[in-house]
Amino acid sequence: MERTSLASPIRAILACAALGLYLHVGWAEDVLAPRPEFVKGERWVYQRIDMWTDKVENKYEQVFAEVLDNKLVFRSKSLTSDEAPQTLYFSQDLNPCRILQSENVEICSGPFKFPLRSVGERWSFKKLPWRNGKGYYDADCELKTQEKVSTPAGEYDTLRIECKGFWQQTMDGSNSGRYEETFWYAPTVKRFVRSDFNTWTSGGRMDSRTRTELIEVQLK
Repeated sequence: MERTSLASPIRAILACAALGLYLHVGWAEDVLAPRPEFVKGERWVYQRIDMWTDKVENKYEQVFAEVLDNKLVFRSKSLTSDEAPQTLYFSQDLNPCRILQSENVEICSGPFKFPLRSVGERWSFKKLPWRNGKGYYDADCELKTQEKVSTPAGEYDTLRIECKGFWQQTMDGSNSGRYEETFWYAPTVKRFVRSDFNTWTSGGRMDSRTRTELIEVQLK
C-alpha cells in the first residue's frame, strides 16, 4: 500500500504562512503614513508665532465637519481675535482648495501626497493659491526624514516634509520671490503638528518667518 507523506502538505502550509507574513510586513514597511481618515467633531488647535519677535500672532481651532463633493470640510475660527469663522475645504490629500482670483478658478493644491511611502520620496505642486487668492505658490517637496518633535500638545513621531519654491503675486500688482515651508506630519494626529514658513523678496531679502504648532488635539 502506498504511504502518504505529511511533509509536502506541511511544507505547503508553512510556505503560505511565510508568504502571508512577508506580504503583511512588506505592506507595513512600504507605507509610512496612509491617507488619513477623519471623524466628525475631531478638533485641532494651533498657534501661529512670528519668529522675528517670538510672539503668538493667533490661536485658532479647526474642527472636521464632513466630506462634501469628495472634499474634506473643516470649520475654523480664531480663538484670539474677532475674525469671522470660516469654512475650509481640502482635497482628500489634505491640500487646501482656494480661489485664485486672477483666473477665477478653484484650485486644490499643496504640500501633501498620500500615502507617504519612503524617506527621499519627491513630488511637486503648482499654483497653490494664497489665502486671499491674490497670488500662488509653486514648490518641489521631499519627505526628508522621520523625526520626533515636541509641541505644546505633546511629543510625536513625525515625517518631515520640506518644500522649496517660489511665490507669485497676480493681483494688485505683480511681484515674485522665493519661499520655503517645512511640515512635521504626525500620522497619529492625522495632521501636521508643526510648520515653519519663510519667504524672501524678489531682491533676496528674508521677508517673513512664522511657525505654526499644535497646542491641543481631540480625536475620536
